[in-house]
Formats: sequence, C-alpha cells, structure tokens
Amino acid sequence: MASDSSPAPTASLRERWEALRQAQPGIRARDAAERLGVSEAELAQTAVGETMVRLEGDPRAMIEALGTLGRVMALTRNASIVHERWGTYEEIHTNAMHVLVLGPDIDLRIFPRQWRHAYAYDSGLSARRRMRGLQFFDSAGVAVHKVYLGDASNLEAYAALVETFRAPVQDVPVVAEAPPGPPERRRPEDVDAFLEGWASMTDTHDFFGLLHEHRTDRLPALECALGRFVREVSADVFETLLRRASDARQELMLFVGNRGCIQIHTGPVQRIVNLPKAPAPVEWLNVLDPDFNLHARAPDVARAFVVTKPTEDGDVTSVELYDEAGRTLVQIFGPRKPGIPEQPSWRRLVAGLA
Repeated sequence: MASDSSPAPTASLRERWEALRQAQPGIRARDAAERLGVSEAELAQTAVGETMVRLEGDPRAMIEALGTLGRVMALTRNASIVHERWGTYEEIHTNAMHVLVLGPDIDLRIFPRQWRHAYAYDSGLSARRRMRGLQFFDSAGVAVHKVYLGDASNLEAYAALVETFRAPVQDVPVVAEAPPGPPERRRPEDVDAFLEGWASMTDTHDFFGLLHEHRTDRLPALECALGRFVREVSADVFETLLRRASDARQELMLFVGNRGCIQIHTGPVQRIVNLPKAPAPVEWLNVLDPDFNLHARAPDVARAFVVTKPTEDGDVTSVELYDEAGRTLVQIFGPRKPGIPEQPSWRRLVAGLA
C-alpha cells in the first residue's frame, strides 16, 4: 500500500505531485521529480494553465530578452551544487554555438542547443509571496537555468516576454530523453604527447581542445598529470578554501554548470554556513551573501585537485571538485583578466591547501 508521501503510481502525475506536496510541504521540484520517477520538466508541464505557461522559440532570442528584465536572480545548478546570483543580464553576445552573458554580476556561458523546454512561472496572487520567473530544461527534462524576479525587476518587460514566446499550443506532453551517463573516463592513448601538449598551452581554454585531440576526459586527464601539473588534495577542501578566502578577503571566480549553462561568480565570499550545524554531519555547505548564494551538498564531493595550466600570462591555478562518477561539480580560480598575471594572494591560498 502506498504511503501519503508515495502517491499511487496509477494516479495521474499531476495528482501524484499534489499528494507529495501535501505530504511534504516545501519540497523542491527537482527533489519531487526524483521521488516521482519523472523529470522536472514533466512536473512543470502538469502546472500549465495554472502557474506555468509553456514557451517556445529560439533560445537565443529568449536569452536576449532576459536583458529587458532588470535586476533578477539567475540560478544554474548541477546535481550537487546550486549557484545563485542577483544582477542584470548585460553584454549578451550570441553565435552559432554559444551565448555569452558578460555582465559584472550575471556571467554565463550558455549552450543553447541543449535548451529544449521553457516555461514562465507565476505563483499567482493567492500565494503567500507571489513569485515569478522563467525555467529552462534540456532534452532530458533537467533544469539548465532558471530566472527569478525580485522587487526591482521589470514586470512589464516580463509580461511582454511571456506573450512574445507563449506557445500557441500549451497542452503538449514532455517526452524526456534519457539523461547522459557519467563521463567515460578515457585515458589519453599517448600520455607523454598529452602532457607535452599541456605544457605548450598558451590559454586556459586550450585545455578543451587538448582533451578532444587526445580523446580523453577531464578526470583521467588530471590523473595523468599528477605530480606535474596536478596535485590531489582532501575531498573536503572546499569549506577550507571558502573560509580562508573569506578571512583573507580574497575574491574568487566560482564556476558551476551543467551541459546547458555555466554560471560564474566573481567576487568575495563572506558568510559561510554549514547545515545542519555541528554535531550533526555537514550535509550542505552554503555561501549566504546579499547578492550571491551557493549551496553545495558536501558528501557528494569525492575528489579534489589543484590544477596548473600554463598561459601567455604565466601559470593559472584552479581548484576542481568531482563527484564519485567523475563529473565536474565546481571549478574555482582567482580573479584575473587576459594580459594580467594571476594574483599572488590566490596562489598563496591554494598552496596552503592539503
């Protein structure tokens, strides 16, 4: 017999979703989708006609329209880390493969081919606190990016965006494809040639081409470079790094992404909070600052590395965290611009990690 928190599978998805919300008020859509064995986009579709409006159109045009909304909160996440940043969508540049948002606050690298489903959300006047936003999903129905409006957002521009991209047919079932599996962990066939190519890099972006050229994946590539360009550190190093950066007022660049979007915070981290608090084991590591929040599920970090890449401006150092399957969870750099060497203060902070 199904319990209250596990609705009968013979009920419609909409009924099962409502029953789960009644049993667990406040449950997040991503967690509910996992409990119900569906994708988050499928849950969104069940609310069309009530709190959701299905959108369709060129993702590039939708992203450009985000620049009209004023101050909003941009959210990008993967399975383990949530990255939230308040600001405006500025300096939006599009090309055949990517969309770049290069504002001082909202900084994104977007891969629009992965954006398959889109919805506008409005909790309505009956909600205790009315919320509006936009949600974008990939072909597996996994959220790649979300936008939430705040008190300073342009509501007229939001309404215009929704009307512009409102799908003529709203009742269209979401057919979610199977999500991609974990990385294959292919090692370079010629490790010496791979490391020679690493040593010859002149820009950190060369690394992507190097991986492709040698048909390898990130984690085995780092393993091949241990002792030369890579140093493995404790898997729980993230909290240490954040707290030391906060104490030293060291600004960071934090990259969190999925296959459809990478979101970057450049700036300080100040208020670091563990939940639950001691003596219970830390489940979530949080940065709770006025314009930037980050939520990391601490137990998901399986391995951590300090990585050095040569560039025309000198070596660039990052800290990279991976889960048990070899997926990249977050990359952390010191702030820098092309033509400017890496900050010595960032190098000193990283050198002290163990």
